[in-house]
Amino acid sequence: MSRTSLQEKRLRFFRRGNTHCPICLTEFPESDVRAGNIVTLEHAPQESLGGKPACLTCKRCNTGAATAIVDQAVARHYQAVERGGYHITIERNGHGHHTIAPEHYDVGDDGTTIAVRTLRDVVGKRRGRFTLRFTESDPDAVLVGLLKSAYLMVFSLLGTAGYRYAQSEAVLPIREQLLSRKRGLFRPLVMDIDDDANALIPEHTVRLLEEYQCWAVTIHNWLVILPAGGSIDRYERIVEALEEAPLTLRSAVVWTSPKFHDSSVFGKKSDKLKTGLLFGTSMTPPDRRRDYVIVYEEADLVVALPVSGPEVSEP
Repeated sequence: MSRTSLQEKRLRFFRRGNTHCPICLTEFPESDVRAGNIVTLEHAPQESLGGKPACLTCKRCNTGAATAIVDQAVARHYQAVERGGYHITIERNGHGHHTIAPEHYDVGDDGTTIAVRTLRDVVGKRRGRFTLRFTESDPDAVLVGLLKSAYLMVFSLLGTAGYRYAQSEAVLPIREQLLSRKRGLFRPLVMDIDDDANALIPEHTVRLLEEYQCWAVTIHNWLVILPAGGSIDRYERIVEALEEAPLTLRSAVVWTSPKFHDSSVFGKKSDKLKTGLLFGTSMTPPDRRRDYVIVYEEADLVVALPVSGPEVSEP
């Protein structure tokens, strides 16, 4: 891809209103957007997982050292899921090593013993002490990587209203975690999706869970739950609800491959919108050709998104 086409893509996002980094909220001068040295296209989920450009971020938040660690951890974890395990390395007396792919070893029923089918080919008939090491990813880094992708997908879907979302009390701990090298500042709510459910859900989607008043973001076989904005206790209530009962994935609307846009209805609530329309409720615009769904409501502001994906409801 040429530098010109990349510049055009950055400018397109910028002119739609993506004028600040969604993570650190640093403002983008147009000159930096054109140059591309400080302002970068961010893929959500990350490009190695098949994600598409979703918004602009600053270079530090996109390609900094801390970001690279979590992105690599997610990529290695997904590869391990696809291949049935992580690679292991074999070291002999602390000198030299060989890498064994997961298809060439078996883990015993006790979970602690490993049988390497190609061990003779690797070490021949040499005697001595051998050490096996897994190349596992840091689980906390994987969670932070998934949190970042999910947050940017929601931000991208909200468009210009995403900045209001980014500054809400419930989202502040998320951005603080993404800005820090430390793990565990914010514990992401991430769960695996079983194969039967995964077959019914598009691979990379953002949707509303009306019952929990939250966002549910699907990234491959993971589901990441994010607060809808507002106060921090909203997220805490979601966590408490999921501790009492399993998550149900019924939703009003599914959006696939969200990209930053400026089509959100964003402004003061009219009298019509004050008559009981709540999070996840459909409304009909004047032209009656497209349904809209209100997804974020706080104080005297409201955001409504056009339905751009199929309705999905699961038992």
